[in-house]
Amino acid sequence: TEPPRPLGRGGPWVWVGDRHGDSPRRWRWGRVPRAPFDAVREMAPCSGLECSSRSALSHLEFLRLPTRDPLPRYRPRVRLPPYAYVPGRAPHPTRDAEGHSRGRDPFDDPPLDDSNWSRHTGFLFGFDLFNRGFFWEAHEVWEEAWHRVPPRSSARLLLQALIQATASALKARCGDLARARGLSDSALGKLARIDGPRLCGVPLADLVALARDVADPSRPAPRLVLISRRARPRSSR
Repeated sequence: TEPPRPLGRGGPWVWVGDRHGDSPRRWRWGRVPRAPFDAVREMAPCSGLECSSRSALSHLEFLRLPTRDPLPRYRPRVRLPPYAYVPGRAPHPTRDAEGHSRGRDPFDDPPLDDSNWSRHTGFLFGFDLFNRGFFWEAHEVWEEAWHRVPPRSSARLLLQALIQATASALKARCGDLARARGLSDSALGKLARIDGPRLCGVPLADLVALARDVADPSRPAPRLVLISRRARPRSSR
């Protein structure tokens, strides 16, 4: 039997359950963001959700309850957006009245360098976003940090490479493979100018491999895990 429908604010309430095969378990009421149907579908590849409703979204079946996130969270207290923005498929995060980042204030971080990155909220949260397919959102967060970094610094080159690799991933998702490859090549060019095995906790060899593959939609979803003794990934529970 259906439980009482709770009161709450946000997106439409839907009937959700944790699905194993075709057998729903742990049924309860839950919410999905206020977004067009295709924007809700876009959540699936980046957050592991299958979305549905018994009313407004009745053409879908289930919203699977999220299980423990297998990826590390570097800033677990900063909430992830409710959907990954893809141009033309979802409300613009800042321009649209329904955008998930409308009115968001920039992170109050100092200029990024190799001594403070483990305390740099925007830089670390960018990896939380990127590793879960929030490419547009990661691009914006890293661009905020890039604007504060001194010119001709290694940290600036690193942020430029991350921004271009993220833009490449977004172009590949949109099907614009020519621009995706061009941005991938630009990111590789920035990384070639950085000396050393790692910078700001980023293993550069891993980032080079990611930048090479990110424009290829046939490759697995891009992921990058930081390496450092000072800033271990925090549990997302």
